[in-house]
Amino acid sequence: ETSTCRLELPPDMVRRRIHDTFHMSLLRPYQANNDRLFPKRELSRWYDFGQPDKDDWYITGVIGHAWQDDHVRLLVQWSLGN
Repeated sequence: ETSTCRLELPPDMVRRRIHDTFHMSLLRPYQANNDRLFPKRELSRWYDFGQPDKDDWYITGVIGHAWQDDHVRLLVQWSLGN
């Protein structure tokens, strides 16, 4: 028995090279947003973290985030993948 779980990701996320294996401590059951407490925080689209295969840059982590109106802005750390 391992402490990791492999998820079946949508094809779009696989093409963007989103890793499909996570440590069990990072997984939680889905809970819908409480719109009364956090209005307009329901995300209706995926963030495109992936890069086309021809690019050499990779996102290695999300350093910070901030909400601007109903959008979230992410500060990411980049790597050449070496």
